[in-house]
Amino acid sequence: MFSAGPYDLPLKVVYRWAKGEHTSRAGAILRCMIDQYEGWGEVAFGPHVEINGAELALELLALTKGLNPEDDDFLVQLDQREMHNRMRCAIATAWLSARAAAAGKPLNQYMADDDVKPPMQVPINGLVGEQDIGAAVTQAKGYAKQGMTTLKIKCFADVDHDFARVSALREAFPDFAFRLDPNDAWKRVPDALANMERFAPLGIDYIEDPLDTGIATIEDMAAVRKSGAIRSAWDNPVETLEDMHRLVDAEAVDVFIYKMPRAGGPDRLKEMVDFATSAGIQSVNTGPLETAIGTVAGLHMTTLFPAPLAHSGFSLSGHYARDLADVPPVVDGVRTLPDLPGLGIAPDAAYQQNMIS
Repeated sequence: MFSAGPYDLPLKVVYRWAKGEHTSRAGAILRCMIDQYEGWGEVAFGPHVEINGAELALELLALTKGLNPEDDDFLVQLDQREMHNRMRCAIATAWLSARAAAAGKPLNQYMADDDVKPPMQVPINGLVGEQDIGAAVTQAKGYAKQGMTTLKIKCFADVDHDFARVSALREAFPDFAFRLDPNDAWKRVPDALANMERFAPLGIDYIEDPLDTGIATIEDMAAVRKSGAIRSAWDNPVETLEDMHRLVDAEAVDVFIYKMPRAGGPDRLKEMVDFATSAGIQSVNTGPLETAIGTVAGLHMTTLFPAPLAHSGFSLSGHYARDLADVPPVVDGVRTLPDLPGLGIAPDAAYQQNMIS
């Protein structure tokens, strides 16, 4: 009923951010079978976290031991077991995509409200992580050739250099939407406010995590949102509905950024987005450098976000030297989901042969 396998894949494009540089990605894949119908899920922690994929695969199997995927209350039973949200995401995604396959529906249609027919296309933003100015512009041109018109730009500790990078990018792409992501490089409220004031003339849509979220208080976040010259988007602090309620109650957020693995799976992500919509807060979905399995699962759930869909952070599949399956390519700035039951993709046959039950 369940089988799992590890992966450790090389990257052909170095992943750069404020927390380091990475040349490979490790994690685990879970398969759920309901009769002859299969579903898939992935567990991947942050790229800076040391991962043993084989141990993750064994842990996934241990967490599902004794659970029957044919039970309608499978997720209720699952939630009686303690586990990391990212492990739950893999299990919930595998089960829900198997249920969708059994129902003859793509995952997004299976998860949609009864009166909603979700789109099958997701607009994608490019991710600029190159620190060298010329390399950053070249990287952005690659995204532009794929039809992308929104850039998320990683920032680092050297604000002067980042300002020069973003200025060069703005000169090269005067009509693009820009989002900045300092990844905790901006430490304190005065720093964030000063940096926002400096970058605002460059036409920035929002700053993702404009403070070091490891030390910032909810009051700090509210101060930046209320006094900053650019909109505040929060990513790292958004793990649960309770986190979202605190940010909304404190008037500390303009945009919620999601990563489905951190939320704990498709069902929990949908609850979070529904709450944000009811609170009038914009939602943007992103992927944490997952393989094709996690990427396509994230794309499915992005189609359930409020229209018009924000350009979403699923451009990283091109970083892999090889992947477990084919991700739908970016054409004219969008990825088009396979109109097939379940997830619509599966790992290649060679990978599946090495999975264990």
